[in-house]
Amino acid sequence: MKRSLRKRGGIPKIGWHLFWIALALALGYSILDEAGLFAALGAGVFFGFAPASLLGFILVSLLTLPRALLLNRILSAVMLAVLGASLLRSVKKHRLFAYAAVFLLCGCLRFAFITEKAQILPSFRSLIISVVLFVALCWGMKCFFYRGITSKPTADERICLAITYLLAFTAVFRVSFGGVNVAAVVAIMLLHLSLYVFGVEAAFGIAVLSGMGAAIVSGNPVWIASFCIWHMVAAAFRTTGRIMPAFAVILSDILLAYATGFYTEYTYAHFITVSLGSVLSLCLSDRMLKGIRDRFTDKKKHLLTLVRQKEEQTLRRRLISLSGIFNEMQRVFVELASRTIKAEQAVQAYVKDFHERVCEGCPNKAYCSDVHSHVQDALTEFIATGLEKGRITLLDMPDLFAKRCAKTNLAMQVITQYCIGYRQFVNEAANQESARKLIAKEIAGVAQIFKKLSGAESDRGELCPELMQRVQDALLNEQLECYESVVFSSRKGYTVCVTMPPQDAVKAEVSKTVSRTLGVAMMVVEREATAKSNEIVVRLVPAPSYDVVFGACGMAKSGNRVSGDTHSLIQIGADRFLLALCDGMGSGEMAERASRNAISLIESFYKAGFESDLILESVNGLLACSCEEVFCALDIVVIDLSEGRADFIKLGAPPSVIRGEKMQVIAGNALPLGILEESKPSTESVRLQAGDMVVLTTDGITDAFVDVGAIKASVQRCVTVNPQELCEHLMSESLKAYGGKPKDDMTVVCLRIFSKNS
Repeated sequence: MKRSLRKRGGIPKIGWHLFWIALALALGYSILDEAGLFAALGAGVFFGFAPASLLGFILVSLLTLPRALLLNRILSAVMLAVLGASLLRSVKKHRLFAYAAVFLLCGCLRFAFITEKAQILPSFRSLIISVVLFVALCWGMKCFFYRGITSKPTADERICLAITYLLAFTAVFRVSFGGVNVAAVVAIMLLHLSLYVFGVEAAFGIAVLSGMGAAIVSGNPVWIASFCIWHMVAAAFRTTGRIMPAFAVILSDILLAYATGFYTEYTYAHFITVSLGSVLSLCLSDRMLKGIRDRFTDKKKHLLTLVRQKEEQTLRRRLISLSGIFNEMQRVFVELASRTIKAEQAVQAYVKDFHERVCEGCPNKAYCSDVHSHVQDALTEFIATGLEKGRITLLDMPDLFAKRCAKTNLAMQVITQYCIGYRQFVNEAANQESARKLIAKEIAGVAQIFKKLSGAESDRGELCPELMQRVQDALLNEQLECYESVVFSSRKGYTVCVTMPPQDAVKAEVSKTVSRTLGVAMMVVEREATAKSNEIVVRLVPAPSYDVVFGACGMAKSGNRVSGDTHSLIQIGADRFLLALCDGMGSGEMAERASRNAISLIESFYKAGFESDLILESVNGLLACSCEEVFCALDIVVIDLSEGRADFIKLGAPPSVIRGEKMQVIAGNALPLGILEESKPSTESVRLQAGDMVVLTTDGITDAFVDVGAIKASVQRCVTVNPQELCEHLMSESLKAYGGKPKDDMTVVCLRIFSKNS
């Protein structure tokens, strides 16, 4: 047991012996006197430290008892130690109660030495108190001996330990040097340290117990109030560090003495006691206290942290494994896409089928089958020509075949069927190959997302316990009820999750308070209900440096009910904004359906986290595979709100205009979506400044102007900073050029970027 104790607590054997000697001295000098001394001896024997406990017992007896009573007490102690140690070696179950019975028996034997009847009742009362205190000591100390020095005591163990602390405090409180009370100095120091290490509740317990002990010894209940006030003052300043609570306690004690007359007599010794305890609490370094706090932290929370880390590691491994599976699926799909029947193989198969369908029963079959007649070569050439051209005529028939074949009409019909069937097969194979390649690209994109997710899990960061408490306190100070808070710190900044009632979770003060506490602008990105009906989890991340305002204006071609132009203005993630404008070629419902489908796909892909290249390849492939001729001019701007960078992506779209300190034109020369399967977009990245405005238009707007220079001039003439007003200005200018009747679908979208810090 002692080996286990030393292993768990890291305390050497000599340390535990000194502890039991000190405990015997403390309880022997406590208000319980003899009862406390015997209880300390019994507990020491019970936990295997009989020599140390007996030595402490003898020291107290030599210092406090006259020689006439000394022999009686020492014999009782030795008998208790010997019998108790022998009993503990043989008893395996219910050891505490068995030893308590021996303890009571040894106490009863002491009555044999009593000579006066007046001593019976006090001795009996002392015996009962010592037995109860012995059980309390053993019950309270067993958590350290059986579970380790850093274990968390249960509720009943805490009560027993509190009784032990109270009795020890009453003993030490009697010791003073020059009026400076040693127990009060130690208690004030423990109050500050426990507030930093264990929290408010533990510090309050020490304050109350210390005040009660001082009040019992001195007979002055003011000590209880003093310790409680010192605790409240220190707790009020605990978020400011360690220095402020220490000096706040000293100052509050002076104010109590001189401003309110709280003390009947305030001496320099009292001032030194309070000051010395507060200053001594600052002698231990933050690093040392953090080590103590980490060692004595709640094992449940530590276990939860370990479980969370284990689950995150498992999730990362699974995501990486899924990424590998999808990469393998992509490779297989690419290989499947390359497996098609070659033209030479098709010709040989058709020649064999021709013999069965046409040559069977022909009188010239034997001659044509002779290799020296070269008729087979002519047939092969004839079929190959038809498969290559997709159709045949009499002019394509070789002369040798025409002279020797007796069924030329039937041969023409059969080979024509071959041409039609082969063309259908080639088209279907091409479509299947395109579909396989498209699916392979999507699978590769999914694999990439899984890989990113695994990286995102590892980038979550480390827990910040101090910031968690500060955030929770700050929210409570703002009258925002916060049940729990979690703060992660990573290279990307802080991530904060707090649980709150629904009525507080929607308030704007939540993000303002958290931002002020952390010194970083934070924004709410998610509010999610939990299993409890009155609890909402609010998630906050660093707010981007920029934001945007936008406007849009559109009109259908004259005579059409709907416009073939579709646009999208959405935020993707916490720090990116998507501006997309799609112009379906032509006008009317077909163009509208094509542009709407393209924009819907683009929005979904971007929200899912796919990269721009894969998104455009996928949308282009889907449009190219359509049975209808569906073409779309696409204009995309993805703005990074953290850095102010804009990525322009153009596929057949008109030039865009940026109005800032200088006018810029972003042009592209790529073909629209859906024309070629391997269409590559024109891309350009621009760093925007606060106040810059980005203007995207469809060809219905640009065709109304002479050239791009005229559009730039029109944008520059409109001095507004409202994007909607600029859109309406360009729409009005275009309508004037068309004479009031739109000749094509017209759409203009505009956004302005601005700094959130200005």
